[in-house]
Amino acid sequence: MIVVRLMGGLGNQMFQYAAGLSLAHKHKTKLRIDRSWFDLHRENVDAPRDYELDCFTLPQDFISPDQYIEMTEQTSLKRRVFLATKAAAKPKLRLYTEPHYHFDSGFWRQKDNVIISGFWQSEQYFGTAAPNIQKAFSFAKAPSGKNKQLAQQIAALGANSVSLHVRRSDYANIKTTKETHGLMGLDYYREAIKLIEKKIQNPTFFVISDDPEWCKKHIKIKKHETIYIDHNKDGWKDMQLMSLCQNHIIANSSFSWWGAWLDQSQKKIVIGPKRWFADTTINVSDVLPKGWKKL
Repeated sequence: MIVVRLMGGLGNQMFQYAAGLSLAHKHKTKLRIDRSWFDLHRENVDAPRDYELDCFTLPQDFISPDQYIEMTEQTSLKRRVFLATKAAAKPKLRLYTEPHYHFDSGFWRQKDNVIISGFWQSEQYFGTAAPNIQKAFSFAKAPSGKNKQLAQQIAALGANSVSLHVRRSDYANIKTTKETHGLMGLDYYREAIKLIEKKIQNPTFFVISDDPEWCKKHIKIKKHETIYIDHNKDGWKDMQLMSLCQNHIIANSSFSWWGAWLDQSQKKIVIGPKRWFADTTINVSDVLPKGWKKL
């Protein structure tokens, strides 16, 4: 059994699940989801999160901390003996915590019966199991209403469709989050748009953001048709539309990372920021997959 501890927003949850599924696939064992973090972190936080993977067709196979015994390297021999005799019915799982932000080769040395805890934001944790990840992250519901119309428009545009994602909300309004992540400036988007214009004739931009009104005022692309997505209440619906586009300008956000990754166009162009965090000392060399343009 592999247990993955989920935390954060939808994009973070997807990275964590993908890493866990890949490790479970390697060991030919089952993956269980520990979502207790969402109950433990609902109060006294600036940006409370909810479990969101139920928008996909993946198995909702949950396990709670009281259903297993967590073993760490610090667990004493006496404690291990006690657990073995008093909690024999519960599986005893080793805890493995992500040691740093960039790819950790120790991940692939983990054996079965482990709890993984971290963000795992690199394709290297699951690239070999990409077909399994794609299948797991199939959206449970097809686009409907206005989104169905937009999906049809995107399909008709084909290689001329471009998603442009702007992340603001907590990045802009919560001091600690802003200090950690930082906001992508307008210069980044201007340069990314210019690069798209050099590679694609007559692109149509689909601007997706948690602050669409800000985008309407500041992200203005006069030469090309620009459609601002401002009606969705559920974030996964925005991601679904992004994944249908065949080219992408992403923010320093795991949400838009996955919107671009889920698009399986063979010749897609993905432009992402080389500065993923405000703190430039953090090693982010593994965040963007090979073939994606860093700007």
